[in-house]
Amino acid sequence: MDFETPAGSEFDSANLQPTGDAPPVAAGRGPDRVLTANAQGQVVLPPGTSLEDVQVEGRNIVVVADDGTRYVIVDGAISNRVNF
Repeated sequence: MDFETPAGSEFDSANLQPTGDAPPVAAGRGPDRVLTANAQGQVVLPPGTSLEDVQVEGRNIVVVADDGTRYVIVDGAISNRVNF
C-alpha cells in the first residue's frame, strides 16, 4: 500500500510528538506491564498468573492475566534465551 500523495506523505502533518506518557489503553484491556528476563534468561510471572492466555504480538510474548493486565516480554517471541 502506498501512502504517498503528490504533496508528500499523508503523515507529514501528523502531530507525532512523544509525550513521555504511557500509550492509551484500549477499552476492555488492562494495563501493560513489561517483564524482563534475568541473567539466566528466566522470566518470573507474578503469583496467580497463568499461561492459559499467551499471545505472540510481533516480536513480543504477551501473557494476559484474569484481571486484564497484559504482561509483555519484549522480544520474547524471537529470543532463544527466555524461559518461564
